[in-house]
Amino acid sequence: EAGYRFSLKKFFFFANFYHMAYTDQLILTGEINDVGEYTRQNVADSYRQGIEFEGEWTVSEKVKLSANATFSKNKIKHFEEFIDNYDDYTQQRNDYTNTDISFSPSLISAGIIQWTPIKNLEFEFTGKYIGKQFLDNTMNENRKLDAYVVNDARIAWTIKPKGISEIGFTLAVNNLFDQHYSSNGYTYSYIYGGSASTFNYYFPQAGVTVMFGIKARI
Repeated sequence: EAGYRFSLKKFFFFANFYHMAYTDQLILTGEINDVGEYTRQNVADSYRQGIEFEGEWTVSEKVKLSANATFSKNKIKHFEEFIDNYDDYTQQRNDYTNTDISFSPSLISAGIIQWTPIKNLEFEFTGKYIGKQFLDNTMNENRKLDAYVVNDARIAWTIKPKGISEIGFTLAVNNLFDQHYSSNGYTYSYIYGGSASTFNYYFPQAGVTVMFGIKARI
């Protein structure tokens, strides 16, 4: 792992490169067991490698911009998939090389805009991008979660009435543009009647949600 940091009075930048090599890494297979828990297995030779960026720019006393991104490769050098064959109660083995580790997008990024028009009042807008990721370790395009973008907004207002140190009000709107997406799921395959069947299951996330909070400090 190696990193570089650069900063000025109103600007900050950080970059970090990492490489992690694994022997017998325990990874998700993309399946769940009979009680709904995700199953895992060891893979003999795999690695995670990438570069991370982070930056922040104070444009003025009222505006601040920040962003981060991670570009990565998450690979299994050799993967064995086992599919149950209900015709003869055996398992079919499929061999794969250099496939993506499940649930490991190669690009994750986010950006934040903060605006403070007056003292004690702050507006914040956040955008997040998650690249496509696979439900299992076969890198099959028919078993994946599509890339998605989600935007959130937040307003924070703080007052200091007489007799109380501080009261803070927060209004947050998540998934501001009502993006339809799934951030998780699982897949299952089997052979029956001489043919293979695969079923993908997705966990859709909430649309627009609004939360309001009050915090007091006496």
